[in-house]
Amino acid sequence: MKIILLSTFIFVIFLFPLHSFAEVDSLIVKSDSSLLHLKNAVQFHLVNQIAFSYKLIMSERFWLRFKADISGAIEKKDENSEWIEEDEQKGMSLSTSTSDKKEFSISFQSFYSPFQSSLIQFYLGLGPILAYSYSKTKSESKYIDLNTNYFRYSTPSTYTTNIYSFGIALTGGLEFFIYNKLSLFSEYTIQFLYKREKNNTDYKPGYLSNSTNDTYTLNLSKVLIGISIYF
Repeated sequence: MKIILLSTFIFVIFLFPLHSFAEVDSLIVKSDSSLLHLKNAVQFHLVNQIAFSYKLIMSERFWLRFKADISGAIEKKDENSEWIEEDEQKGMSLSTSTSDKKEFSISFQSFYSPFQSSLIQFYLGLGPILAYSYSKTKSESKYIDLNTNYFRYSTPSTYTTNIYSFGIALTGGLEFFIYNKLSLFSEYTIQFLYKREKNNTDYKPGYLSNSTNDTYTLNLSKVLIGISIYF
């Protein structure tokens, strides 16, 4: 509850002052600015992240952005592993494991540009972010007597983790206009998140183990690169 209230407070005090500054600044920006008559944009994050954004321009130096990060939702993250151990009694243990992980996040940020020209603008953004992560691992092992080729299976297990995250994302970036309706951008994001992790372990037949952990984390992104199309 504390992190939710803190996030809402920070976002509100950041949103309204920037809007006021943006209205004043819009009077002194050059008339040839590429953002002067364009009110919307779609952005595609293509390097180090697969995401898309909708950008609503409120004034020359102030805009809002809704972003959906689908990197972890569409990238294949299935993993399979197998290992063998042989003991002195001419026995062999064969273990297999299969795991799958999916991630998804959305964010809503307000942005302000303290410096811009007809070709380049530097910007800062702040706003809330929601994220969800799911992972599932299945494992099984069996013992083989090499003298009799007898197989003895162990109890298979399934380990599932669900992580729900909420927090604040701070973004800094640089945008270069190739054309008045097309630009390249590069940005970096810092996330402060509250995470609730729910773990479920199923040892068949019939044994279940559940646990819940609450943590706070600071995530630093890679440098993200993409394109913006204005309309």
